[in-house]
Amino acid sequence: MNRTVSQSELKTWMQCQRRHWFTYEKGLRSKRTPTAFLVGTAFHDALSDYYSGVDESGVLAHANTIALEADGMASIDGEWRDAEEWEGAEYQAARVRGMLRAYAQRYPRGEFLDAFALEERFFVPWSFGDEQWTLSGRFDGIAQDDNGEWWLLEHKTAAGNAVELITNLRLDLQVNFYLHMADLLHASGKAPQVAGVLYNVIVKPQIRPVLVYEACWEDVVVIAETKAEAVNAVMQQCSEADRRFIAVDKRRQTPEEYEERIIVHMLADPAGCFVRRYVARSERQRETFAGELASILNAFARSPGYPNFQSCDRCHFRVLCAASPADRPHLQEQFFEIESVQK
Repeated sequence: MNRTVSQSELKTWMQCQRRHWFTYEKGLRSKRTPTAFLVGTAFHDALSDYYSGVDESGVLAHANTIALEADGMASIDGEWRDAEEWEGAEYQAARVRGMLRAYAQRYPRGEFLDAFALEERFFVPWSFGDEQWTLSGRFDGIAQDDNGEWWLLEHKTAAGNAVELITNLRLDLQVNFYLHMADLLHASGKAPQVAGVLYNVIVKPQIRPVLVYEACWEDVVVIAETKAEAVNAVMQQCSEADRRFIAVDKRRQTPEEYEERIIVHMLADPAGCFVRRYVARSERQRETFAGELASILNAFARSPGYPNFQSCDRCHFRVLCAASPADRPHLQEQFFEIESVQK
């Protein structure tokens, strides 16, 4: 029997077999998507537009549409507790736009000699022993560097240490799974031989929208994070007699101001916000992973569906696992929806 499997399905099964059953057998999906996930998705999809040649306005518009799907961020920090006051989706959209504009300045278009398979989904047959599988996955892309070598692109957004993330990614199932797929595509003449993986990590800025002071005198307007800074800047542009006419207003930063602040923040520390590593994979490393993948698939095909209770604190299905059978239908309807899962 030929079965289709993706790296995300395998990772879910390896984390918890009951979670896999809820997700891939029953097709349940949480009705609430974490805001951080939506931000990463918006940025990730926009990079595909960027490298496909879509103009800047089109890239930003697409990212903006996705980011606006985010829920209110009332709980993201203590500054704004009211979801309506926070207007979180607009600020998250501004965050994504700022990240993209900073990225475009850091990595101008045309940096690769060629690129293809951008956000393209592949279904690749693979046989080992008597087993037949179809490996499924969507590549970020395959790019050619200045030396003519081809690399599997792997875009990642990170909240913390990018170098540590790259170190962990070398052992990640997703990256090795996609590299194995690329090797199979090359063997069938559908892709060039890739030398390894280009890890393209963008560290998400942790700065949040803040309260600002707007000092005005006639047509002079200065916006600063402290009242003294705003007033002093205006005072330098008016006479001592006019200083009593300076008006000061305290307000929250607009999404547009937040977007510009994101750009300044990221470009002030490009080495910390944009990290890249070319990591070559030897033939031996590739063969080792192919053997490991075969073992994982053999176990996966015979999965009994046991839960992994050590992962419950990180799983949104815990509300169903902990409930009595009588309460599960109600909880499922309240917190989850059924969708067709694409492997």
